[in-house]
Amino acid sequence: MRHPDQWDLLCSDPKKFAASATEECLRYDPPAPSLERIALQDIELRGKTIRTSERVRWFNSAANRDPEKFPDPEHFDITRSPNAHLSFGHGIHFCLGAHLARIEGQEIFPALATRFPRFTLETDPLEYVPAIHVRSLKALKVSW
Repeated sequence: MRHPDQWDLLCSDPKKFAASATEECLRYDPPAPSLERIALQDIELRGKTIRTSERVRWFNSAANRDPEKFPDPEHFDITRSPNAHLSFGHGIHFCLGAHLARIEGQEIFPALATRFPRFTLETDPLEYVPAIHVRSLKALKVSW
């Protein structure tokens, strides 16, 4: 709704753009913008020492906007390819629900684009539940 040109593109061929729209939504505004880890041992990282049991917070939302990785990172583009975002983590900490979340997005976008090709956002500004580890809206009022 905030990117009507991209919504129009999705509506032009919902099945074609469902997967890439899902990935771009995950990159642009991840549901879990940060992750926390606890050091199991002292480790040197870029000239700093992280001590055993210290907590480290990693902001994948910032990594997803890295201009060295994503050309024009502030631009929402459902045709972005490649789109190697880190919204589900990486390695042994990769989200177990990633595949389900992707399937949900790939199913809901074509359904919405087909059934409701015109949305109007009635919630402005958007309000989020205050939490550092999960990003969720308090409400999303729309009309069609």
